[in-house]
Amino acid sequence: MVQNQDMETWLAAGNDELWELVERHSLEREVFSSFKQIYYDMSLMLKSCFLYLSVFPRGSDIDKDELIRQWIALDLINSSRHGTLPAFLHGEMFIEALVSRSFLQIVNTSLVSC
Repeated sequence: MVQNQDMETWLAAGNDELWELVERHSLEREVFSSFKQIYYDMSLMLKSCFLYLSVFPRGSDIDKDELIRQWIALDLINSSRHGTLPAFLHGEMFIEALVSRSFLQIVNTSLVSC
């Protein structure tokens, strides 16, 4: 969105919320189309786990194991729905999937950041 812009624009963009950048640069379709495609390509259970992250403020550090336990307690992931693998392993796989899509970031081995 700030391609071919000066350094001040780049620095200001880093401090803005995404929707402010979209309004300022009129790039809503371009920006959100790639996010929409990534979201729509997720499985229903992964979408549910991703949407649960909205309860945490942006930039929160979250204990990975605790997050997976919360997903399991809320029945967002359940081994009976996923075959023979344990639910906790599926939680780990969902964390990895969200990290690979850049929706989460690993802070250290036991924390993730949204």
